[in-house]
Amino acid sequence: MDLIYNEIKTTQAAAYILQKRSGVEYYLKLIKLLYLADREAINRLGLPISQDRYVSMGKGPVLSITYDLISSEPNPENASYWHTYISEPSGYKVNLLNDPGVGQLSLAETEILDEIINTYGKFDRWALVHLTHHLPEYQDPGNSSIPISIEDILTAIKKTEEEKEQIRHKIEFAAGIESVFSGDCINN
Repeated sequence: MDLIYNEIKTTQAAAYILQKRSGVEYYLKLIKLLYLADREAINRLGLPISQDRYVSMGKGPVLSITYDLISSEPNPENASYWHTYISEPSGYKVNLLNDPGVGQLSLAETEILDEIINTYGKFDRWALVHLTHHLPEYQDPGNSSIPISIEDILTAIKKTEEEKEQIRHKIEFAAGIESVFSGDCINN
């Protein structure tokens, strides 16, 4: 059940959150809000927004590829989509540089982002760390990281076996579509 990471969509979701948070946010809080939004999207829509890989780290669940983008230095010769719109961290915060729009996000996804912002945006980053440490799919990794699978999340949000199977098919279908449009598919 591997999805293909969607940097454009993830950047648009992060930018959407940043716009609602006055254009600046602690990157730890941003990553928690994105994780909670993905978790809720899996619950409601059967697909995450970011299509990232998740890991348990010392400060809770993390979107792995997005975390790497935040913590990496942008390539000055070939800036990633993320770095075109979201700054490098400064003082543990990131800033919105430009508005990428929401063209990759569905109305249902922006509604989920709004709900996550309204519910959790008032929490500080450490309260969100505490909250996410109590999610059933989180495992304390010590000084390492432990993968969190979509299956772990489905179990944590109490999906039935029938619902899990429907979501597995939806994810496989979405991954197939993504591979065709991303050029990963080879024609014989």
